[in-house]
Amino acid sequence: MQEKKRRARNLGDDAEALDGGRLYRIDVNASALEGTTAVVARNIPPHHDASATTPINAYPIEKIIDSGEWDFLPDVYRLLGQEAGATTDAYPVFVRNRLDMVRDIRDEAEKQTVCSVLSLLTHLVKFKDLNSMNGFDSAKNHKFPPIIRQKCKTLFKDSDVERMPAEKINLLISYVLVLVLYVDRFKTDPKDIATDLRMDKFVLRNQFENLGCKFSRENKNSLAILPVPLKFPPENMRKKRRFR
Repeated sequence: MQEKKRRARNLGDDAEALDGGRLYRIDVNASALEGTTAVVARNIPPHHDASATTPINAYPIEKIIDSGEWDFLPDVYRLLGQEAGATTDAYPVFVRNRLDMVRDIRDEAEKQTVCSVLSLLTHLVKFKDLNSMNGFDSAKNHKFPPIIRQKCKTLFKDSDVERMPAEKINLLISYVLVLVLYVDRFKTDPKDIATDLRMDKFVLRNQFENLGCKFSRENKNSLAILPVPLKFPPENMRKKRRFR
C-alpha cells in the first residue's frame, strides 16, 4: 500500500521575510489558534482541508490512519477470507452490512484499504462502548491492538478515569463518521452507524453537519452527503438548532 504524499506547509519563511516579522508571526499564530479553537468547538478531526476540491481530500484517510497503524488493522480483511457462514455478530452493524460490498471490490489495494478503515471503525465503536455504561458488556472482551488502544486513549481520553468527557465522545463520533463517509463514498444513510453508536439518527445528523455534510432525500431515505469545499454551520446556528 502506497501512502499519499503529505502536503508541505511552511509559513515561517514568509513571516521572516516581512518587516515587523515578529508582529506578523503573532498574527499568524493568533489566526492558527482561532482556527484550532473552531475545530475543537466542532469536535471534528483536526487534519482536514476545507478548500479541498474532492471529498476524499477533505478528510484524508492517511491523516486518520497513521502509516504505522495499517498493519494492525487486518481483522475485516481476514473475515472476508472465512466461509460465508462465519459469525460476524461481534462486528458493528455498519460493518456487517457492507461485507458483500467490500467483497465485490476488484482492486485488491482498494479492498485492503476499505477493510482497514472498517477495522478501525470497529475499534473506535468498541472503545466508545468500553467507556460507557450502556455499551460496556458488548465491548469488554474486545481485543485492541496495543497501538490502536493507545491511539484511542491519546485522542479521546484526558486521563485514565472511567468515563470519557462529552467533548471527547463527540470527537470520537466525528472520527467514526469520517470513516463511514469514506467507506460509503461520501454519501451514507446514518441508520446503521446510529445503531452502532447507540444514538438517535436525528441527533447524529448534527454531528454529520458539523463535518460539513448536507442532507438529501433519496428513495425516502435521508442521506448525509459531503460536498466540497467544506462549509461548516455557524456556531450560533448549531446552538439554536433542534431536531425532531
